[in-house]
Amino acid sequence: MELVRLPDCVATLRNLKSLILKINSFEVIPKSIFELVDLQSLSISSNRIHTVPAEIGRLKNLQTLDLSHNEITAVPPEIAELDFLKDLRLNDNKITSLPPEICTLRNLVHLDLSNNALASFPSKEPFEMNALNWFDLHGNQLVDDVDFSPFTSVEYLLLGGNAFTRLPRLPSPPREAALRILELGGNGGLKIIKAKINKIVKAYAGIQIRYTGARGFTETAISSENWEPPGWRSNENPDI
Repeated sequence: MELVRLPDCVATLRNLKSLILKINSFEVIPKSIFELVDLQSLSISSNRIHTVPAEIGRLKNLQTLDLSHNEITAVPPEIAELDFLKDLRLNDNKITSLPPEICTLRNLVHLDLSNNALASFPSKEPFEMNALNWFDLHGNQLVDDVDFSPFTSVEYLLLGGNAFTRLPRLPSPPREAALRILELGGNGGLKIIKAKINKIVKAYAGIQIRYTGARGFTETAISSENWEPPGWRSNENPDI
């Protein structure tokens, strides 16, 4: 039987560390949850939730928050109050924008925003997402002006299925470049320039670039060890 509400007594479970409510019929996040201030892991995925209230910021000990597969359209600035958050899953919702405050989640390692309706990603100074390792933006509506240069710690950057027409601005590689996987497949308007790819693979040792569906070549992956794929069009413009 699918749940549609929680009993009020749940709020008395003050020592609860983990709560899983996935695959139910909640349309809102039950208010009693926000009394569980010791929660470290919360999953309410695969429900019918439309909004994330500001009270989410009360769960300051959260390390994992899974709100995927809902009908959420926006995220409140109070998400930035989750100082210990490491894993945030907001994929498969209807999110159109994000608050700049999300860029202050300094302990976040895994961020999944795939399959939403984002056309951009916010910027904020100072940028504090310096622990982020996995950044999934696959299946949104991102366009060319998105700047990924601050994300120097990201190893997995998944950008397939968006609306890019040229390669986005990537993180400036530190002494030991972090970026290992760059996924660009499914950007039907994306035109890859050979000289630009050359610079990327030389900057990031061991990088793999996946690009099925982009214009200009036919291979599905390249790496810095063997980066030049067959199938480049002979009339490709080498300019960046």
